Amino acid sequence: MTYKMKKLSIAPISDSAKMPIKKGTLQFLQDANSEVFAAIVQSLIGDNYNPSTVYVLRGCENTGTDPSYLISEGNVFYNGEVFAVDATSFST
Repeated sequence: MTYKMKKLSIAPISDSAKMPIKKGTLQFLQDANSEVFAAIVQSLIGDNYNPSTVYVLRGCENTGTDPSYLISEGNVFYNGEVFAVDATSFST
């Protein structure tokens, strides 16, 4: 799949012009960043990338033993998005 990343044209904006920030502009910038992160992570995963698989990027390690689990904080990549994961503990 080939597509062009989002790029906001700033050509019509001069040094003296003021630009009101609108929700759509902020959403566009946020989406553009998400696309870049997703492309980088997917390229690191390679041809075996599956959007329904959760990939641990950092942390999320279990240091407990059954039935008590101690999961460290970290980040995961799922369905094209990076998520922060808080540290947690639980018992089964």
